[in-house]
Amino acid sequence: MIRAGYVPFGSLLPRLAAFVHHGSIGTTSQALRAGVQQLIRPMPFDQFDQFDNSDRAQRLGVALELLPQHYRTEPAIATIDRLMRDRSLRARWLAD
Repeated sequence: MIRAGYVPFGSLLPRLAAFVHHGSIGTTSQALRAGVQQLIRPMPFDQFDQFDNSDRAQRLGVALELLPQHYRTEPAIATIDRLMRDRSLRARWLAD
């Protein structure tokens, strides 16, 4: 895990095993482009499209979601673990 102020997504995302983010259209589309699995935590008071983007990424089978009220340490760890181990999620990227 790293935390950085600014790194161009085009350089960073292809190197990640998983990406945790808020679900804006720009971030989601960059993650899709890079083929990285996503944990999306939409922000209720930011942009309402984040919930829609998260829903669509889940339906594509390339993301999991944790809603703000459930985003705590243990659920986040469990969801990231599922993201990393779920063969069906990984297979979506490998099939393309």
